[in-house]
Amino acid sequence: MAESIRALKSPQPSQCLMPRRCRTFSGQKGPEKQQGGCYLYGRSFSPTLTTLGRQLAALEDTQAAYPVSSGMAAISSSVLALCNTGDHVVCSNCVYGGTFAFMKSYLPQKCGINVTFVDITDLEAVLAAFRDNTKVLYTEVLSNPTLVVADLPALAEVAHNRQNPASLVVDNTFTPLAVTPVHWGADVVVHSLTKFISGASDIIGGAVCGSKDFLDQLFNLHTGPIMLQGPTMDPRTAAELQLRLPHLPLRVAEHSKRAAAMADMLVNLGAKVCLAWDCFQQHNMCVVHCFIRYSLRQDISGWNSQTT
Repeated sequence: MAESIRALKSPQPSQCLMPRRCRTFSGQKGPEKQQGGCYLYGRSFSPTLTTLGRQLAALEDTQAAYPVSSGMAAISSSVLALCNTGDHVVCSNCVYGGTFAFMKSYLPQKCGINVTFVDITDLEAVLAAFRDNTKVLYTEVLSNPTLVVADLPALAEVAHNRQNPASLVVDNTFTPLAVTPVHWGADVVVHSLTKFISGASDIIGGAVCGSKDFLDQLFNLHTGPIMLQGPTMDPRTAAELQLRLPHLPLRVAEHSKRAAAMADMLVNLGAKVCLAWDCFQQHNMCVVHCFIRYSLRQDISGWNSQTT
């Protein structure tokens, strides 16, 4: 958290208001510093997006991060950077609908990349799904919307302990701050910033977090998905998100507090409530965040439904 705060409070020179005599663009060095590059073209990258990327990297404890136009832009860019035609992906069968469509139809039909869907909680099934050409194991920490919990340390072991290791790509949209996937073996972390990080669903955005080498791969001039496919976040959107990140811890804590209050209310009304704690005791991994899944088993004021 201290590192996150430092990242939020220490702007790059490009953020500072320059004296009148220096305001003319002078080739501020950009991502390719070793090559003397600069922020040459807004579709590729900008100082505002780089600053938000630094904050997101601090949030996820990765070497680097970069915001994009949506969560699907983050997912598709990451997978396409890691796979080529003829490669294979193992994917959880409990993922966001857009992710499922991308994996099931788009990758095989448009890219020649095959995908096998598995019960991500069945480690034997996950292991059995791997092939020699498997490049990616994809999962969500907490699945959208069914709240299936992935055992990240075990999945990392399956992906990495192979003759041809695969990358573990993890969607952490539902669990920012509660879970830091790279601490449990993830290679790449993706987000839809639209949800918890934005806080109001009024901003569409995504993010890719990972190693500096992987982020450089995304911006490769000839094959980089972010460089060439145009999933760039508008800088004004990035600037607004920078204002929302500092109070993310307060919002996540309040989400959890209200969810617990809702569960207590339902219990008092006679509803059957199941608390799904994101805990992996076999790995001494117990997350403070609580996610609630409940269903009403009887009519309450004429309302009989199932809610997640």
